Amino acid sequence: MGGTWTCKLRPVEVIQLLYRAGLEQHRLESLRATGVRRVEVRTRAKSPPARCREAAGRTYPISEAPPLPHDHPGCQCTYAPVREGEAGG
Repeated sequence: MGGTWTCKLRPVEVIQLLYRAGLEQHRLESLRATGVRRVEVRTRAKSPPARCREAAGRTYPISEAPPLPHDHPGCQCTYAPVREGEAGG
């Protein structure tokens, strides 16, 4: 593979995204271990970017959950369990 790889993120932002990705992966595995079968993507951002707005409120089978966080600094999306009998469950 030749050429130079460029990234528009600062190194600290890359580290933050990788750290959050590890946390969210752990959250997903913990939810799966407790028997959760569906998750909802939620965001805590007051004014989320378009990608987060589109994902927020959507539910997925836990095996098909999209990777979080999204690839922008400050993504506040997270997984929440959808219990049986709840909307989407």
